[in-house]
Amino acid sequence: MTSGPATAVLTRRRLPLAVAAGLLIADQLTKWWALERLDDGSTIDLVWTLRFRLVFNEGMSFSLGQGLGWLVGLIGLVVVAVLVVWAGRIDPRSQRVAVGAVIGGAVGNLVDRIFRADDGPLSGAVVDFIDLQWWPVFNVADMALVVGVIVLVGLLAVEDHRLSASLGAEAGADAGALGSGEGADGDVAGAGPLDAGPTDAGPTDAGPTDAGSIVAGPTDADQIESGPTRGGPLDVGPTDADLTDAGNVEEREAPG
Repeated sequence: MTSGPATAVLTRRRLPLAVAAGLLIADQLTKWWALERLDDGSTIDLVWTLRFRLVFNEGMSFSLGQGLGWLVGLIGLVVVAVLVVWAGRIDPRSQRVAVGAVIGGAVGNLVDRIFRADDGPLSGAVVDFIDLQWWPVFNVADMALVVGVIVLVGLLAVEDHRLSASLGAEAGADAGALGSGEGADGDVAGAGPLDAGPTDAGPTDAGPTDAGSIVAGPTDADQIESGPTRGGPLDVGPTDADLTDAGNVEEREAPG
C-alpha cells in the first residue's frame, strides 16, 4: 500500500537531486581552479568590471556576516534537509529544478565549511573568486542559491495567483448556478402562468365538446318533431282509416 507513494516521492526527488549534484560538481571544480590559479594573489580581468580574485569568506554568502560561518553552516544544514524532504512532494518540474539549484548552492558552501574547518565544526572558510568590484565577491554556489530562491519564489507566486483565480471562477460559477436554480424554483412555486394560461382542461371547459354538440345540434328526435322526416307524409296525408271512415259516411248519407 505504501510502495506506490514512496516510489512517487523518490521519483520526484531525482530531478532536484540531479540538479543539485551537477551544481555541486561545477562549484567545487571552479573553486579548485581558483585555488590553483589565483592562490598567489593574482587577478584576472575579464569584461568591464568583472574579474577573478581569490577571497576566503568566513561569513555568509557574498562575503557577508564575517565570523558567523558556524551559524550560517548550521542554518544551511537545516535548510538542505527541509528542501530534500519538500522536493519529494512538489510536482511542477520547474519548481523541482529551482529547489535543486537552492540545494546545490547550499551544499556547495557547506562542503567548504566542513572540509576547510580549523577552529571547530562548520568553521571553514568558503572560497569566493568572482569579483564585480561593485558587489561582494561570490562563487558558483552563491549564484545557484540566489537564482534558485528568486525563481522558486516567483513560480510559487504565479501558482498561488492561478489557484486563487481558479477558485474565484469556480465560486462565481457555483453562485450563478445557485441563482438560476432559485429562480426556476420560484417560477414553479408561484404557479401563476399555470393558473392563467390554457391547460389541457381549458378547451374542454370553454369550447364545444361532444356533449355540447349533442345538446345544441339537431337530433333524430328533433327531426321527428319539427322537421320533415320519412314519417312526415304519413302524418299529413290520408290513411286507410281515414278513407274507411269517409266511405261509411257516404254510405249512410246515400238514399236507400
